[in-house]
Amino acid sequence: MNAKTLFFAALLTAAVSLPADSAVIFDNADPPLSTTLRNSSIEGVAAYLQIGASNVTIGQIAINAEPFQSGQLKFVIFSDIAPPGSDSGSLLFSDTVNVSGSNSFSYILSDPLTFTLLAGHYYDIGAIFSGAEIAYTYDLFSDSMNGITSIVSNENVDNFADPVLAGHAASDISIRLYSPSSTVPEPASSTLATLGLISAALGLYVVARLKAWPR
Repeated sequence: MNAKTLFFAALLTAAVSLPADSAVIFDNADPPLSTTLRNSSIEGVAAYLQIGASNVTIGQIAINAEPFQSGQLKFVIFSDIAPPGSDSGSLLFSDTVNVSGSNSFSYILSDPLTFTLLAGHYYDIGAIFSGAEIAYTYDLFSDSMNGITSIVSNENVDNFADPVLAGHAASDISIRLYSPSSTVPEPASSTLATLGLISAALGLYVVARLKAWPR
């Protein structure tokens, strides 16, 4: 392999070695969205979801929210049953992130995670806020995407310190679910290895070109 070929091979390696971003695999927002304001009595909401014939592994959760002051947002995944659902599901997962007060809605992301939603099962996925007031968005339409279906019967979530389900309602809370991110190899080692390969190839290519120049 000559220097020029090695150089372009290194560039191709760089393109395929860099970390892959997560993709949205579920998004149930159907504009125009309505909003619900929550105060210190019940600070959390969750979308009521049904999983189809295959397991679905998720790598991150997002919820469309406007926290009116800084605090913490705890993402939750509860088990549920077929409609009309139950308020006694178990808390299967939680993840807490710090958030800043805002005057507009945005999708707030959980930390990266790995959680498998089992085929044929029902879940409540959402978040609960530690602060005094927060708003969430919702609509009144069911959505199906990549084997996940939302049911227009959201759950409410209470008690930030030890979250529990607080009753089904009649909306579809706006959330997004992401695929697990794939990185082979790990980001730092991948980047260093790629840069090293490019540097070596570039050096060989420059040397080869210098040798080819007339003297």
